[in-house]
Amino acid sequence: MYKRLAKQLHPDKERDLQLQQTKRVLMQQLADAKKNRDLLTLLQLYQQHGDSKVSLDLATSNAIALWLQQQGVQFSQSYQQTIAADTPKMWAWRRFQPDLQPLAPQLEQQLQALQQSQAQLKQFLAQVNHPAQLRALLQQRK
Repeated sequence: MYKRLAKQLHPDKERDLQLQQTKRVLMQQLADAKKNRDLLTLLQLYQQHGDSKVSLDLATSNAIALWLQQQGVQFSQSYQQTIAADTPKMWAWRRFQPDLQPLAPQLEQQLQALQQSQAQLKQFLAQVNHPAQLRALLQQRK
């Protein structure tokens, strides 16, 4: 695929300066895809600019199928690691994602609940004048 595209996209074969510049950009993308072994970009370039009459041989088709399968496994593993991560972003996602309500109202409800808890704690602490009194009040709450 690379060789076929390189022949088609080579800027030196183009006389029109604007098309020549476009082909330079495409050729750079093609070269980067080959260098980085980026099959997805190579496939996209081939789909957009390749000869539609040429079909891929069985070995190439099988290699692409294997690569796509490996990418699927890697994406699945990455997804599992992401959702298992213990980060604030994932905590929020796990906390609010199961509900189908928009996220903003849920966050507003959570904020109101936290503000109520804060007000209750302030009232509780306003009653306390001494550590012994705090200990006694905490034991009563249990």
